[in-house]
Formats: sequence, structure tokens, C-alpha cells
Amino acid sequence: MRMPSHIATARYFGRWHHWEVSLLGLFLLWLSCSGAAFAQAVATPSPLMARRTHAVSEVVLGIISYTQWPISLPQLQLCVLAKPLYAGALLNGALASEGLKIVARQMDIDDPRLGRDCNVVYLGAVTDTQRQKIFEQLSGHPVLSISDADAVCAAGSMFCLYVEDTDTVRFKTNLDSVARSGVRVDPHVLLLSHPGTGSKP
Repeated sequence: MRMPSHIATARYFGRWHHWEVSLLGLFLLWLSCSGAAFAQAVATPSPLMARRTHAVSEVVLGIISYTQWPISLPQLQLCVLAKPLYAGALLNGALASEGLKIVARQMDIDDPRLGRDCNVVYLGAVTDTQRQKIFEQLSGHPVLSISDADAVCAAGSMFCLYVEDTDTVRFKTNLDSVARSGVRVDPHVLLLSHPGTGSKP
């Protein structure tokens, strides 16, 4: 017996709707998997970035080991500001330098506790206005300051890191900032650096 046309049409569109929903489900599944893969790719650094991050971490810890604060500290507070390029290894896991425990944490550049709570500041890219505000907060406090986004090292940070070749890390020193910092840096470290444009000859 022939199926009434209105029933046949309803079943036909019912199958079409089911097919459409299935395609939508497949698309959403693909989108979810692609998003997860992309997120994993972003979260997992490339081998080159991993080597650079490790090398920068070693240099930062090395500079800390040759720095003395006016008073003996049970542990150092390392404050990471403005998302430096190579801060990953410093923020992940326990740190130590010459037996001294280091606690690293991300802080906002406008945090009023910077000068009071930070013994070391590791700084990323900031505007001139932001840099001025940061170092106004640090003024009068014994703080070691390091940047990985200040190529000329003309103002603010005591040490400015830059990566050459694949994972060779070098640094410049701003002697004016070192003199005003309130901490003492072993001269041997200064001999290893290149003078920044703001340094005295």
C-alpha cells in the first residue's frame, strides 16, 4: 500500500534532520579536539623555547647567587611582573640558589606591596610610564631587578637579559641602577656583563 504523502514527507524530513544533527555533532567534536590540540600546543613550549627558558632561569639564579642583601633572609621572594618571555621555569617548581630557598610568584605591576614584599623583581615588557611607576615603588628598598625585555638597559633594571643564537643568554648591566639598588653585587658578575646605555663608563 502506498504511504500517504504527508507521512512520507514527515519521515523524509525526520531523517534529514537527524543527518543534520549528526553532522553538527561531528563538527562540534572536531572543533573540541582541535581546540584541545591547540591548547596543548600553546601550553607545551617548543624545544627551543624550553632550552631558552631553562638557560634564562640558570642565569637569573646565578645572578641571585652573587647578590647580597643588607640583612640575612630565610628565603627570597622573587616577583615576576608583566609576563617576561622566559619566566616559565622560574614559576614552576622549587627554586634554590646557593642553598637559599626562593619563592617565585606572579604579581601585578600596580601591586603596592612590590617594594615591601619582593627581594628580586623579574620584569617583562612594560611601557616607560609603567617602568617608572614600578621603580618608584622599589625606590628605597633593597631589590635586585632583572628584565628580559629591555634591550638597551637604559633605565630601571639592574640586569637586562637577551638571548643570542639558540639558547645563549647574555646580559647588560646598568651600573646606575646597581648603585641605587641597596643590594651588593659581586664585581665578578659585573665583569661578565656588557654595559647598558645608562651605565657609567
